[in-house]
Amino acid sequence: MKRMMILAAVAGTILSGCTTRTVTIGSLLEEMTDRDAIAEYPSPAFKLGQASSYDRASTEKDGENWFANADCSQFYDIDTLSGRTEYIMFDQKGPGAITRWWMTFAGPKSGLGTVRIYIDGASEPTLSGVAMDLLSGNIIAPKPLAASVSELSPYENRGHDLYYPITYAKSCRISYETESLHVENGVARGPEAVYYNINFRSYEKGTKVVSFSMDEVAKYASLAAETAAKLDDPAACVNYESCTDMGCTLNPGESHSVTFNGPAAIRKIALKLSADDICQALRSTIMKINFDGEQTVWIPVGELFRTGYKPLEVDMWNVRCTADGLMECYWVMPFKSEAELTIENLGGQTVELSDATVCTAPRKWTGKTMHFGADWHQYTAVNTRINPVTGASGSQFDINYTTLDGKGVYVGDGVTLFDTNAGWWGEGDEKVYVDGATFPDHFGTGSEDYYGYAWCRSETFIGHPYIAQPDGSGDISVGYTTNTRHRGLDGIPFTSKLVFDMELWHWNTSTMNHSVSTFHYTMPGTKCAFGEDIEGAKASVATSPLDFVVLDENKMEIETEFLPVSITAGKYEAQGAFGHIWSNGGQAFWSHAPAGSKMTITFDSPFEGTYKPTIRFAESFDYGCCDVILNGRTIEHNRNFYSKEVRAVENSYDPVRIVKGANTLTIVARKAYPGIDGVFFGVDKITLEK
Repeated sequence: MKRMMILAAVAGTILSGCTTRTVTIGSLLEEMTDRDAIAEYPSPAFKLGQASSYDRASTEKDGENWFANADCSQFYDIDTLSGRTEYIMFDQKGPGAITRWWMTFAGPKSGLGTVRIYIDGASEPTLSGVAMDLLSGNIIAPKPLAASVSELSPYENRGHDLYYPITYAKSCRISYETESLHVENGVARGPEAVYYNINFRSYEKGTKVVSFSMDEVAKYASLAAETAAKLDDPAACVNYESCTDMGCTLNPGESHSVTFNGPAAIRKIALKLSADDICQALRSTIMKINFDGEQTVWIPVGELFRTGYKPLEVDMWNVRCTADGLMECYWVMPFKSEAELTIENLGGQTVELSDATVCTAPRKWTGKTMHFGADWHQYTAVNTRINPVTGASGSQFDINYTTLDGKGVYVGDGVTLFDTNAGWWGEGDEKVYVDGATFPDHFGTGSEDYYGYAWCRSETFIGHPYIAQPDGSGDISVGYTTNTRHRGLDGIPFTSKLVFDMELWHWNTSTMNHSVSTFHYTMPGTKCAFGEDIEGAKASVATSPLDFVVLDENKMEIETEFLPVSITAGKYEAQGAFGHIWSNGGQAFWSHAPAGSKMTITFDSPFEGTYKPTIRFAESFDYGCCDVILNGRTIEHNRNFYSKEVRAVENSYDPVRIVKGANTLTIVARKAYPGIDGVFFGVDKITLEK
């Protein structure tokens, strides 16, 4: 056999022990819709691993290449045995099972290469086919077990997600063959870009596994269809015996609690919130739950129901939010003796809870039963070039999603953020360390890849059981984004410690609120590094970039791309292109403006007085001539903004009167650059000094 080794495969740790339970495609499909299974520590035991196309230059934590970003077309092996070149994405010894497989592609013939799955050392593939068809088509599983998101995105720009389990008793090897890749110096090169993340279970030694085959797929076809239908309608799988009303009115600082006796489990929590400022209410109203004397849940209600701080529709396996504001949570939450659930209003307004119920049913407590946990914290007004923990400056840094000391299973997370820059915030990779590992057991390829979509697309998707982007407005624009991922078969067990870091890797300098929710099941006594982030929950939520602006009376610095703009003709946008040039990565850009037309930028000042203005303009190879008028006074007449290259220039002017309240910067188009359709103009920033 002739093979060219690129990199050694990540070997999953095989746990010692023995079990008589047999793992099959059928048993795993049943587990996917068994709501109680996730609350029991896994048996047979397994370690969850990940194979991915992460940049192999990242070899040492905090080393020079720790944030290397060539996360595509990185493979573990190249196999030429059959006379064709097969790039190896996955190569593991059993017993095991693939539980989540994500891919996306770019470049010539994207995703049209052939995937081959070799089971138990077979020389011929058990299954082969076009990559995107296998992952998100209906070849081995129906939706949502095989799906692409978002369906609003062009097909070639989607994330392709396969959740149908692929079992193997001895080994599994997966390859990708394409004419659009070639080898240079033992490394796979483009022009096609291949991105992949594959999560897999490595079962304890002695576990009996019935390997994946097309006969097994046929055997469990009906069960796969039933599983898919249940995952599409999770409320149908929620069983409870009694519900307790918890409707109430909460004034600022007030709380309301309900208590339940065990052994039992909370199986459904439902409520509606009403308030003058519903966004703030979703953030500042807190859900706290104590199970058997330990508080394991402290989270804003909007984050528990994965809508963030905007009232949005969500439809997943464990949460559902409807257009009329009803929010429902279906996590199973067992307790042995007692549970106390508290809703607390940390905000400054009155909040009304209606249609509010907590539904329970008796449930046996065993030696493997775990408590449900949820924690939340916010990195508030964080600068994407300054580490909020260490204070160090740099282009990227890791932030901690959570650190758990004890034993349990990590089952999901979500991010809610507001970005003030028209650039992509989520280039960063997840890095998960299990049980004291010094190098990540899971090293990802990008935040959107982790959350199942691709290419920083902003289109929504809310109807998948395991992944959702209820709002992606802030993905590559100024605005709000919330992403979430529920882990079912791809939950991460840990026996002593779990550390989950995510790179904050923004293409531009930006100020943002970046909040994180994590979900887990843990044995009693497990500790979470994050406590109650009361200040974060009380902080005003961001709905505009202006919420981040704090003006100094002696020196006011005003980013123009944040401001309201009116034009009489042409086109306007808050432009993020050439973001490295602009002070906050964006500028106010006016184009195709006919001579005589106007653009007016309005900015509010909390102060009044005489200020010396400095304006940071853009110059470019297609820009024309304009008048510049500040509060009715012409400070530039017929100024030519042409330059051979795109650049920013600053000009200072004689003092002008600034009033308290609305002030205006008006641009009058005069003459276009020859051959250009209308006047082009850009302004980055206004600085006013007393």
